[in-house]
Amino acid sequence: MIDVPLLESFAPGLRALVFGVGGGIGAAFAAELGTHPRVGHVYAAARSAEAPWRFDLRDEASIAAVAAAAAADGPLDLVFVATGVLHGPALRPEKSWRSLDAAALAEAFAINATGPALIAKHTLGLLRRDAKSAFACLSARVGSIEDNRLGGWHAYRASKAALNMLIRSCAVELRQRNPQALCVALHPAPWTPGSPSRSRGMSIRSSSSRRRRPPARCSACSIASPLRTAGGWSPGTGRGYPSSACHGCNAPGSRPARR
Repeated sequence: MIDVPLLESFAPGLRALVFGVGGGIGAAFAAELGTHPRVGHVYAAARSAEAPWRFDLRDEASIAAVAAAAAADGPLDLVFVATGVLHGPALRPEKSWRSLDAAALAEAFAINATGPALIAKHTLGLLRRDAKSAFACLSARVGSIEDNRLGGWHAYRASKAALNMLIRSCAVELRQRNPQALCVALHPAPWTPGSPSRSRGMSIRSSSSRRRRPPARCSACSIASPLRTAGGWSPGTGRGYPSSACHGCNAPGSRPARR
């Protein structure tokens, strides 16, 4: 079961919108939120859900409809995006540049980058302003340019790298518009539904988007160890944003986990 130990930093009666509850991580997170005493309401959106909670990452209108339905009850405290694709009928992880395919690249970017970016477009403005709120999106460490030493997985790596940059840009703007809000990309450890040993906990930590302090220790191998600040940081400089999607693994003295 996913643990959510630090929701005390959010206002009571938390209202959460979760995209992608049809997947293992999204379903587990939504279920845990639903039983948490500080959570007032969980809006669960999925491709297979009934209207108005049904959405398709390729259909911006459906994303906007879900956001509008959730916002009808007031501002949101948490938006969690648990969508993504590694492989499918027409999408396989590439082992060589010879396997690159335009359609596969377009598919990966549509699901892993463009779709979450459109969710951000329609939900960041709905986050509450009078207390802490957060937008969190699953990314992947393999989207790190600096950490890519093995190659392969071209479409997946590139789409997740694009997602990281989109989230970073949104975080910069959000810091100006809503200083108490977070906008973070999260690296999940390898995990499958029903495998507690792979689910190491979900925590959205208390942090102002104006602060730029690196994490004290590497915790990015948990299912959703967030970037501690929306502003980001770079090892040794105290500024910028780590190129690794594993947001804690570049902390001094830490050991990057391998996927």
